[in-house]
Amino acid sequence: MGKSKLLLRFFQFTFIVAVLWSVFVVSHFPYHKTQGSLTFGQWLVVLFAIYSAVGGFWGQRLMVRSPKQPSRSAMLSTSLGRWWFGHLVRLSGAEAVCFLSLVLHMIGGPVWLVDVTFGIGMVLLLIWRPGAIPV
Repeated sequence: MGKSKLLLRFFQFTFIVAVLWSVFVVSHFPYHKTQGSLTFGQWLVVLFAIYSAVGGFWGQRLMVRSPKQPSRSAMLSTSLGRWWFGHLVRLSGAEAVCFLSLVLHMIGGPVWLVDVTFGIGMVLLLIWRPGAIPV
């Protein structure tokens, strides 16, 4: 495993540890369940979590592609730099889903929704693979 892949695996590990540590801290907060359906703020948190998951994993593919019309900024970027940035965005998107589920817990979202969003974020963090390094 190359240095780039090893460093990205280290980032993956630290993101997972940060999320698990945050769960430990948030579990000590009192839970305030809201009655009835989701509030507007809870809907916003859920939409941000969906956006983070989708944007992180599909946005990374868009960043790795070479630009069709080379501009000045595109000429300064390299395929390795785009690969690095794309994977960091992907990991950050998965971590954001986990943190947004914790925010949802703190503002009194339904337990099942908190569990589902947190589970999706952790699955995204655990199934992430760095892939082949561009040459």
